[in-house]
Amino acid sequence: FGVDNTAHWNTTGYKPGTYLTGVWVKDANSTKQYDAYAFGTFTIDFPNCTSTNMTRDASSPQVIGATVNFTASALGCPNPLFQWWVRNPQGVWTIVVPYAVGNTYAWDTTGHEAGTWQIGIWAKQTGSTKSYDAFAFLTYTLTTAAIGPPINQPCSAVNVDAAPASPQDKGTAVTLTTTVFGCDAPLYRFWVRDTAAVWKVVQDYSLTSSYVWSTTSRPAGTYLVGVWIKQTGDSASYEAYSFITYTLTVPPAQQACSSVGITSDVASPQSPSTPVTFTAAALGCGSSATYKFFVAPPGGAFTEVQPYSPTATYAWSTTGLAPGPYQVGVWARNAGSTRSYEAFAFITFQLQAPVPCSTLSLASTAHGWTTNNIQSQSPQPAGIVVDWSAASTCDNAPEYSFYVQKPGSTTFVVLHSYSPSATFSWNTAGLPRGLYNVKVLVRNQGSAPSVPYDTFAISAYELI
Repeated sequence: FGVDNTAHWNTTGYKPGTYLTGVWVKDANSTKQYDAYAFGTFTIDFPNCTSTNMTRDASSPQVIGATVNFTASALGCPNPLFQWWVRNPQGVWTIVVPYAVGNTYAWDTTGHEAGTWQIGIWAKQTGSTKSYDAFAFLTYTLTTAAIGPPINQPCSAVNVDAAPASPQDKGTAVTLTTTVFGCDAPLYRFWVRDTAAVWKVVQDYSLTSSYVWSTTSRPAGTYLVGVWIKQTGDSASYEAYSFITYTLTVPPAQQACSSVGITSDVASPQSPSTPVTFTAAALGCGSSATYKFFVAPPGGAFTEVQPYSPTATYAWSTTGLAPGPYQVGVWARNAGSTRSYEAFAFITFQLQAPVPCSTLSLASTAHGWTTNNIQSQSPQPAGIVVDWSAASTCDNAPEYSFYVQKPGSTTFVVLHSYSPSATFSWNTAGLPRGLYNVKVLVRNQGSAPSVPYDTFAISAYELI
């Protein structure tokens, strides 16, 4: 307990998930544990990079000494870090750029040996303690001299490309195409390495230079896809090869909601009978989220008030509800999900009977029936117009009602029913002379019918 109404929660070291955050409040002189409370949910989400990929500004092969610029991209993580690797033709991997902000790598091939190299990246979200969240690599061939027109000789290099580019939802048909250098009659053998690191020939040696990879039955994950080539008639297993990584993802419609938040259109507390609209917003499940809303009365259990639907809002009618702290909650799940919920959130909303209006005052200003305005107070000649102005202190926005009591009468007649206007113009034309009483009532807007007024003020006004 302290007088500071803010708290700074350092979430370092906390696991991802939905936490409850709350506050107790009490008067400085109170001996109670608390006078009032409020709670809400807060989700810590540590996003992982779901896939990564790279592009290059110059296609393979290149002559030794060329500089090739690679650019990385990642999905699923708002602040990715990249670590760049290079593998030489002997199979030795070396980190050439450790994890850092920035997504480019300039590969200077000066002094490198000829052969097929591999360029790779690891990607992870900033702050992650994992080695990597996702990876990608491609093969790149360096030569000692530019490759001339294809002739009847061994194949010196090959590129493989995929369309559409990685990543794609599982079920997407991926077409692998090749570009061959050095040989005029190549044969092609296509390979796929699955997520369990098992290699399989998916199209054996043939003259067909492309392969359509059906991913319908493939699980999500990162695959290696590529090709071996050799000149027709060559007995070697292969003369050149090229591989790239390709990531298959789960379609968004099948992904679970990772978190949900809930807000209200008016701030707590509010008087009973105030309409309140709550709005939920889920993350991780795109536009296919569905929502179920609950309300718990003070000290009571949650009750469903709106079943699952795509509607992200709930209009809460508080008319007739008792004052106190209510809990308003929401469950979220993807459309079609059979789970009870995938994410949840709730907040405390206080219904509080308004403090009665007080310190009501009533003032008048007269202007006349002649060509000159009259700024004096009572008494005034009959026929003038008197502008009455009320002012009060209210917990909510006030509403006012004006009355007048004629000379000799014991009753007040309404001049203007309750409205937010604190002013009323009283036209005295045709009224008899005498002493009138003008009364104004005030109450909080939205007060129950059983509350005719909180306080009143009366002012006498004489017409002569």
